[in-house]
Amino acid sequence: MNSFDELCKKLTQDVANNIVLKRSWKDDEQLRFDYAVRYLLIGL
Repeated sequence: MNSFDELCKKLTQDVANNIVLKRSWKDDEQLRFDYAVRYLLIGL
């Protein structure tokens, strides 16, 4: 795994654990969230 992938994974975990609603996500919701974070990071 490259450093960008690791950054994306770490950031999505941090956001999901600390900011987003405290609930379990369905698999498809998690995939959409991961994609959105990656998309935003690429745009930076």
